Amino acid sequence: MNSKHPISLAEQYVSLSNAHNLEEIMLLFSEGANYSSSFVGETKGTIAIKSMMQNFFYLFLMFIGRPVTIN
Repeated sequence: MNSKHPISLAEQYVSLSNAHNLEEIMLLFSEGANYSSSFVGETKGTIAIKSMMQNFFYLFLMFIGRPVTIN
């Protein structure tokens, strides 16, 4: 797990998510990370997490009618 304070990590994650900065988001996750949310369920491992987030950002941006560019 990342050694930063959990609140600081959460704030950084939200900021990066709002900017759709996937490369920087992935630096917050350790190799054996698990991601869980009520919307997408549980995702295990950084490769699967990155793929899930790419799909989520793509669908979200398409839904709101914004150009799809994901860092």
